[in-house]
Order: sequence, then C-alpha cells, then structure tokens
Amino acid sequence: MKIGSLYVTQTAVIGLSEFPLVAKDNIRDSFRSIFDNKKCFQDAGIDLSDTAKSKPRDDMPFINNMGQLCFDWDSFRFFVTYPDYDELWEYRRFGCDTSLKDQRMNFLCFRLRRPFKMLAQYGGKTMASGKIFLHIYPAGYIVVHLAVYRRDAENAEIRSEKDILDLIHETKPWLDGKWVWKSRYGCCSLRETFEQVFRDISASLFAEKKSKKRKPETGRFDTGKLEWTAGVAMQADLNNEEISRAITGGGAEGCFVRFGSKWGVEAPIGIVAAKKRIHYYFALRGRERSSVLHSFWKISHIREFVLYKNRVYSDYLRRIQKDRNAMRELTLNSEYKHKQENFWGKDFYRSAFFEYTQILDGYVGQLGAKYRAMYAVFSDVEGFDDRREKLNQELEKWEKDIIAWNSRDTGLMKLLSLLGKIRKII
Repeated sequence: MKIGSLYVTQTAVIGLSEFPLVAKDNIRDSFRSIFDNKKCFQDAGIDLSDTAKSKPRDDMPFINNMGQLCFDWDSFRFFVTYPDYDELWEYRRFGCDTSLKDQRMNFLCFRLRRPFKMLAQYGGKTMASGKIFLHIYPAGYIVVHLAVYRRDAENAEIRSEKDILDLIHETKPWLDGKWVWKSRYGCCSLRETFEQVFRDISASLFAEKKSKKRKPETGRFDTGKLEWTAGVAMQADLNNEEISRAITGGGAEGCFVRFGSKWGVEAPIGIVAAKKRIHYYFALRGRERSSVLHSFWKISHIREFVLYKNRVYSDYLRRIQKDRNAMRELTLNSEYKHKQENFWGKDFYRSAFFEYTQILDGYVGQLGAKYRAMYAVFSDVEGFDDRREKLNQELEKWEKDIIAWNSRDTGLMKLLSLLGKIRKII
C-alpha cells in the first residue's frame, strides 16, 4: 500500500473526581470557577448564544509548563449542519444547549492556548513531530490527545498493518520506546515526558492537603489505569473491500464508513474503519495535507465523545455499586432504620447525573447520518452498549434490594419512585 501523509493519535480520558459534576475539595480557586460553577462558560465571558468569538481573557488559569487555558471555539462550532439552504440559520449545534441551567453539562471544553510541542528523534534523525492537546471539560474530565505527524512518510518503510502498529507502539505514552522525545522537559522517553505532564496538571489543579505524611505528587488522580486508544490517518489508494478485510480480518458489513465524495463521482474521498481500540482514516491520495488533517480531527472528535460517554457511565457504575453497599449497611443498622434524614442528603442517586446522561445521548441525534454511522462503529469498538447494560443491571439490583427491604418509614419508597423514573432514561 502506497502511503502519503501519516498521523497517529493517542487519546485518554482522566476523571478528576469519583463522580461527574462534583469538584474535589482541594481544587485550586483558579480552577473552581470551571469545575464547581454552573455558569462556568458565562463567567468566563463566553456567550453561548452568539457564534462571534469573545476576546481572550488574561485571568484564565494556567497549567504548569504547558500554558494558559482558553475556551475551545472548535468544540462550540463543531458539526454545524445545514439541513437545507433555506434553513441556513436554523441549524443546531452539536454539544451545546444554551437553555441548560448547569452549563457544565454542555459538551464544550477549555483547552491550552497553544499545544505542548515535541520532536521524536532516533539514530541522529528527527522521526516525527508531536503535540499534546488538553481538552478540559467542566463536568470534571480532561481528555488528553497526543498527536504525532510522521516525517517523510512516503519514504518510510511502511508496507503492512504491522508496520503501522510498530509506529503506534512508539507513540504509546506508557512505554519506553526507541525514540527519544525532545521538549521543554529535555530529552526523555515518552513515558517520562507524560509522567511530568501529569505531575504538572495535578499540581496546577489541586492544592496540597495538610498532612503529616506527604502524598506523592501523582496521587491526586489515578493515571496508572488510563485506557489509551489510538487513531491513524494516512493517504492511500482506496479500495473499500481491501481496507475492510485488512483492518477487520474478514470484511464484515458495517466495519467501515465512507467519508465524503468528489463532485459528480461516487467513489469516497475517505474511509473510516475501527478495530481493537484503534480507528483508521484512509484518505484518497492526492488530497492536501490540511484537508486530510481537518477531516481526521472531525472523526477524532466523534471518537472523543464516545470515550467521554464511556468514562461518565463507568464512573457512575462504580459509584452506584459503592452507594448500594453503603445503603445496605444503613438498612441493616437498627439505629438508622427509622430515620429518614439518614438516607436523604446522602450521595445516593444524584438525579443530576441522569439528566446529564440524557443530554449526552441527545447530542447523537444532532449528528448527520454519516457521523451517526461513525458513532455506531466507535460505540461498538469501545463497548459502550455493554457499559450501558451493566449500569441497567446494577439499577435493577438496587430496585430488588429496595423492594426486599420494604421500609416505607425510611423513605425508601420515595427512592424507589425516583429509580423508576431513572430506568426510563438510561
């Protein structure tokens, strides 16, 4: 396969607390206006009802050694769709609902004003250039993107998918590969570079708690269990059947999505395929690099949305299991059995979360057919339906427990009523 320009991304989602929309107590004051503020965008000078860009603010917080934050206007304008020319001004924005009382529920983010730049070197040659992007979501998540552009891709020895997987291996942030990465941190392995990046993010976001025993700097959020996913974009000679067979091993229907077309020509200008937490974008050879990159980031934004939803659902699943165990202990304790106030005011079933999942699901309906097809492919690869089903199963266990306890005096029947409403949303 003849290769033109070649890009690789690695993406992970970091949760800043156990639960969406809840900021940790030790979040620094400079970031509290983002993570603990229902008017986070409005107070940052962003008018969500106006597409005109606001002026950059000098009082936005910083990430150590990485720079100042700003509002990500690309997330605001993402996927502006025009269903009909006569309805040009009637479009809906993906990820933005101006009527929300809690603005943190919008799928909008802040980002670094400038990405963190690196160069990969090996054997006295510069192999690739890299950038780290941070997307900071006020609901309590940071999406980290490592984007790598392979230098001189046409002359590189890339003949098969294995060669591409070897290249992806060199971009894995948790490994020490052959390449040495040069940045403002000096010349380090990629793993060492990212360890310093995470330390700087953590130190910027969280204040030290007063303790006799000082905790490690990396202990404020867990990066050891991050799930990284890879993306690849390249220019190639397109053949739907061959690409499908190479990526999926069998060419099953629905394993790839055709992306765009030339005027008056049926052949696509790109194909998106996904397999084992890697997504590929094959662009027609001859397209300009900027055009390929623009399309790739649109595709990656859909992937980011799926990863983000996965993390939100996973966090809530863990939290609901923890709350269910706590509730069981309370009901078995005779001191608490007839005191309703011991149940209400606790963290059990934060109704705001279920409103949030409904809003996130609603964004999918705003995508065009082509992007909904991509969303379906990514959801399948990332196992989103499985996470949703597990959450439903855990809610069903809650319901059975509450019915078995049958404790009207403790207010559990009110909880059961809330649960019935929730089950209709999830």
